[in-house]
Amino acid sequence: DESLDSIARALNISNPLVNQTVDVGDGGACDGLPQANFDNIGTAFVTAFQIMTGDDWEYIMYNAMRVRGVWIALLFIAFFFVANFFILNLIIAILLDANKQEDADFSGGEDLDAKIRRLEAQEEEEERKKREEAERKKQENEIGDDEEDD
Repeated sequence: DESLDSIARALNISNPLVNQTVDVGDGGACDGLPQANFDNIGTAFVTAFQIMTGDDWEYIMYNAMRVRGVWIALLFIAFFFVANFFILNLIIAILLDANKQEDADFSGGEDLDAKIRRLEAQEEEEERKKREEAERKKQENEIGDDEEDD
């Protein structure tokens, strides 16, 4: 680890393991401002997005812990999990909506519940017509039997 720091100081570059800028001080620790910080609104949005996506968010947390203390880690971990929960729900909602649209396209433009109700109504109508036809035939048979008896 000391050899990496000495090489980084000699080349005046940062140690990539701590995600720092190229300004390396004489003490061996990175004295420069981290690339991901909350000093202005632009970098704050980019840093928050980096935390949400999980792209080396732990290094941002470690840098914040050096400045603000260990308790800031709770904020970072809570933000990471809450943001990922919302992103996961957004992806699931998009997939469900696409699936619902695909079902509607497959069923001819109507959703599945409406199609089921329409088919049930058609079956009920067919059964009603069959009952009416059977009653009409029964009445015709009764009328025919009455005429034969006379």
